[in-house]
Amino acid sequence: MSESVKVFNLPDVGEGLVEARVEAIKVAEGDKVERFEVIAEVETDKAVVELSSPWTGTVHKICCAVDDYVEVGAPVMEIAVDG
Repeated sequence: MSESVKVFNLPDVGEGLVEARVEAIKVAEGDKVERFEVIAEVETDKAVVELSSPWTGTVHKICCAVDDYVEVGAPVMEIAVDG
């Protein structure tokens, strides 16, 4: 089975928000993750939101760090997905 690397971008976590601060990264590069597993937490001016993986695979690269401000649509991490 071939492997492809998919980029998980910060979704729009609230109406009209353009960025969020990374509160926690719950995985490390090389970790296996399951679909729907919490991989990070971000904080907006309204709430702390858990981000879950949309795929099962291996964390290939983490593109941000705790306390970084990430714009909606910007990469959070890359996940190597089988298939």
